Order: sequence, then structure tokens, then C-alpha cells
Amino acid sequence: MRLIARNRAGAKRAQLLVLSVTLGILAPALTLWACSGESPVTPGARVAAVLASRDSISFDIGDSVPVQAEAKDVMGNTVLEAGIDWRSTDPGVATVLPNGRLAQVIAAGTGSGGIVASSGTRSTTIAITVVPPITATTLAAHSDTAWSLGDQLDVAFTSQNASGPHFGHYTVVSRSNVVAAYLQVLTSHAITIYAQQVGQTWVVVTERRGTADSLLFVV
Repeated sequence: MRLIARNRAGAKRAQLLVLSVTLGILAPALTLWACSGESPVTPGARVAAVLASRDSISFDIGDSVPVQAEAKDVMGNTVLEAGIDWRSTDPGVATVLPNGRLAQVIAAGTGSGGIVASSGTRSTTIAITVVPPITATTLAAHSDTAWSLGDQLDVAFTSQNASGPHFGHYTVVSRSNVVAAYLQVLTSHAITIYAQQVGQTWVVVTERRGTADSLLFVV
């Protein structure tokens, strides 16, 4: 009986010794882990990728486009605690106004560049192209005639920049009530003219940067 008791007591002392040694080894490691700021539960360590709402943007000087980016973990879940940093690779082409996960990208000058969204060591880049400004807008005809009230005619137009044909944003007006004129909804590359009264008037199409062309319409 005494031998059995001594064996049990010895086994307990051995278990306590192993536990003590284990805690002694883990304590410095836990301290280092806590101080490093890179534990698996910190946002920086959890971020596996950064995803942006756009892969690329092509726009005109002065235009602005909203974008968004999110930090994702290995499971594809959003790491809500992880912040997003924004920067432009070429502020002469495009600048960025950050607002947390959101940002506004503004075209500054003709050329190509990138907007980088990053979180920790992970990042993604939105490709930026700022096209040259439109230098001319031209209607396919500069005069036309409607032979009766209610007639409807379509007139195409084109715009050019330094790189070739390029369409922008347009308005169309009739100088009087002789006709009604409006942009075609589906193409936006033609105007529709509707004869309302006998007479003649000018119809003018203008690109937002100022280039314009006109035609004289007779009813």
C-alpha cells in the first residue's frame, strides 16, 4: 500500500513539473505574440486580398467616378476592422479623394495611371485612362426639309478628339417652336427632329466641353 501511494505521489509531481515547464515555455511566446501586433485575430494578419468595385476607369478630364474597396479574408469574408488606404500612381493623370472604404477618383490630365487601394500588405490597382478632350462635333447634314407637319427625321453626328472618334455628353436645342429636337435615347449619336409648325429654324447639338454644330431645318 505504501508503495502504491508513493507511486501516485510521484506521478502527480511529474505532471506538475511538465505543466510548469510548459507554462514557462509558452509565457514568453504569448508575450511576444501579444506585443507584435500580428496575431491571427488582428485585422492586418487576417487580410488575404483587397477587392475594388472597378477594374478600370476611362473618362474625360474633370470627370469624377466613385469607387469602393474592401479587405477580404481567406474565406472571402469582409474584414470590417481593416482600413483601406488610397493613392494615385500618377496624380497628374488622376487624383483620389479617400473616405474610408469609399473614394472619389478625379481625372486630372490626359494619360494612363492607376489608383491603388491597400490594406496592410495586400493591395489592388484600378487602371485609369483619361482620354484627350473632344475637339470637334459634326452633324451629318447641315440643312434639311420636312414636307408636312408631323414629319420626323433623324440626323447622325460624330465627335473627334486627338485619338480619333470619341463620343461625349450632348444637348440639342431648336431655336424656335417650328420643330422639336431631342437626342435618340438608344444611340445618343443622332438627333430626332419633329416638324411642328410651318417655317424654318436652326437646330444645334453641343458637346458639354463646348464643341457644337448646327443645321437649318425647313418645314
